[in-house]
Parts: sequence; structure tokens; C-alpha cells
Amino acid sequence: MSYFFDAFDDFYIKNRSVRPDGEGGTITEWSNGAIIKASFDLGSSTEVRQAEAQNLKTVFTATFPIDTPVKYNDYIENVKSGKVYRITSEPKENETPPTAKYQSCFATAVRAELPQ
Repeated sequence: MSYFFDAFDDFYIKNRSVRPDGEGGTITEWSNGAIIKASFDLGSSTEVRQAEAQNLKTVFTATFPIDTPVKYNDYIENVKSGKVYRITSEPKENETPPTAKYQSCFATAVRAELPQ
């Protein structure tokens, strides 16, 4: 991997498990999965307007190395800050062309709380 990705932050992919609570309901538990590299920037003005229309706070554009195992609706947590983000688009649908110097994929994301 290149120095380009060294400037990215470390994130945990959050793993979700659901188990019975013994009373007919369920308990959701979250754990830290693989550590991935990512960079977050404020989304474009079009993305921001779409987010505002859906009553979302801020839309970010997340950049990942192309082989990162993150997908739509995954939750990831910044290792340093503890901030959690939900991936709101499919990264594999927005990849750099094969001739790009830094092979990356991109997704939109929003700040989130882990659902219970």
C-alpha cells in the first residue's frame, strides 16, 4: 500500500450479533471487527442537499483502499475518536479506473449511533 493511504485513519468494521433475551425479544451486541483505512471528507453540495431533504445531519464522502471489505449499510468506528458512521452507498459501485495511481473506492456516509 502506498504512502497515500498512510494518511488515512484507522476504523473498526462493527460486527453485529443478535441473540434471544429469554423473554421473547432479542439483544443486539456490537463488537469490533477488522481494522480498515478510510478518509472522510464533507460531501458535495448535491449530497448535502439530498441529506437535508431526508433530515440527515451531514453527509460525508468516505474513501477506502479498493480492496477494503466495507459495503452498504455497514457501521464503522474511528479507532481514535470513537465516532461511528453508517455507510449509505455501495463502495464497489464507485471505484477509481484501473489506470488510477491510487486504487480507491468511495461511498457516502453519515454519523450514526449503533442501533440496538
